[in-house]
Amino acid sequence: MGQLFNRVKNFAKSYINDLDYSNSYAEKVLSQDDDELKRIIDELNSKKENKETNKSQKSYQSKESQKQSNYSKANDSYYTMGLNPNATNEEIKLKYKQLVKELHPDKLKNKSENEIKEAEKKLALVNSAYNQIKKERKF
Repeated sequence: MGQLFNRVKNFAKSYINDLDYSNSYAEKVLSQDDDELKRIIDELNSKKENKETNKSQKSYQSKESQKQSNYSKANDSYYTMGLNPNATNEEIKLKYKQLVKELHPDKLKNKSENEIKEAEKKLALVNSAYNQIKKERKF
């Protein structure tokens, strides 16, 4: 380890001499003893480790917030369909079929344009809610 520091020190000194920087910060650092250089390297390594630790903590936090977001989406899906989150798969499928029949554009031919557009929006919400529940329950 000491040989490595000596080589780095000699290389830096020769570089400084080539550039003719007589009173530079680098020259001051190189004139310090090996223990000080080791301390500086250890300090830099600990900063690197702290950055890596912070990255992993942020990643964990984002995963947790994503889980909470998925949970709230699932609850919204049940609410959109007018279901209890404890409903069985058969109840969910039955409710979905009922809502599709009610909101299908062919059933609303005699209604006004505004009512048809509202029904189409509701049908799109019901479809996305049903797909979300299907993903969650894997059926």
